[in-house]
Amino acid sequence: MAVISQSRVTGDVEGGAPAGLSVKPGVVLRPQLLEPEIEEAAWGSRDVLPWLLELPNPQQRPQAWVHYRPVGAGSAPGGLRVVAVDTPYPLGVRPTAAQALAGFQAEEQAGLAVDAAQRLFPDAVGGAVSMVALTPMVLLAGHRPLAEVGALINLLGLRALAPWVTRLVTEGEPARQALWQRLLSLPAGEVRQLVQAALPSISVHRHPALLEAGRLALQFPGDAMALAPLLMPMVCLAPGEACTVPAGMLHACLRGTAVLVGAAGPTRLQAGLSSQYRDPAQLLACVDWTPGAPAVSALSPCHDGLGAAWQTPGWEIRLWQPEGHAIAIGEPACAAEASGASVGGEWLLGLRGQAAIADKQNTWLLGCGQGLWLPTQPGRYHLCGRGRVLGIRQTGQAG
Repeated sequence: MAVISQSRVTGDVEGGAPAGLSVKPGVVLRPQLLEPEIEEAAWGSRDVLPWLLELPNPQQRPQAWVHYRPVGAGSAPGGLRVVAVDTPYPLGVRPTAAQALAGFQAEEQAGLAVDAAQRLFPDAVGGAVSMVALTPMVLLAGHRPLAEVGALINLLGLRALAPWVTRLVTEGEPARQALWQRLLSLPAGEVRQLVQAALPSISVHRHPALLEAGRLALQFPGDAMALAPLLMPMVCLAPGEACTVPAGMLHACLRGTAVLVGAAGPTRLQAGLSSQYRDPAQLLACVDWTPGAPAVSALSPCHDGLGAAWQTPGWEIRLWQPEGHAIAIGEPACAAEASGASVGGEWLLGLRGQAAIADKQNTWLLGCGQGLWLPTQPGRYHLCGRGRVLGIRQTGQAG
């Protein structure tokens, strides 16, 4: 039996196509090794990825994203993305698929270059994003109930914001939108004055939302979105917990590391906590104003406790820990795959130790930070070893 590791790519892993790509009838798909591509950003972490995925960072650069793509496939689409956030990931919103398409077409017709600073829709990809935390993760996402927003504004004790407490009570949801519009238009100097005046209240009350607003104000002086924790719920994920941020939901990741699936394009309208171009009118037009926050779920045990799984619209995320047992994998994820009408597969990422995926002829070794794409072929593959492996597969049209 041939043994194939990340350092040795043979003909057994060069054939086939990544999940979601069309193939000719009769073509036999084989597993493909995935190569990590690291993307840097100022808000990325310098030490989490070397520690968590054993990916080197000798120059201590801020590593924000790891995209796992098929070896030798260049820019072929990958199904695995890891995000590592050290300082806050900008506050913004992903549009729906229809909004993204309309915005993209309008900017194309206007002749706006894809890489122009004021481009809001560089592609036509919109939709939800789901994530599984690999380390403790803190998000701002959604909208607080109006009563909570008013109570937090009262705690700040700021005369300039006091009228908004009354408006939130008397006008209801329209006042929420008006408050966002007002904050997005505040000059930087006025924001600094508000924050300075709020510091005594923050130090006295020490409410988590106020403390977070104080931290953001220090990191982003003059940015009114430092006050976003007053308006948005704080969502905390423990390692192994998951949530979905739907299209239209304002969100920002404050800190933490997670695996992401779903809308993978660069289209995301910015609200703040960054220096990127903003268009408040376009942003607010894409926001879903329904109060609430993403539901947090733990993965449910499966395969006699050797794995855990979580379903989200269009995707299934599975965490395997075989502990020396052999687990059959590679089964169809949806009816279309089972009937042969579509080609599918599972993206695997080694998280700890070393695991092996084997068929009758070959064994593919999967160590920490290494990836593999496994085509759907029921009864052919087994996962074994003592490593920890995360798998992602598409079960239908993502939301």
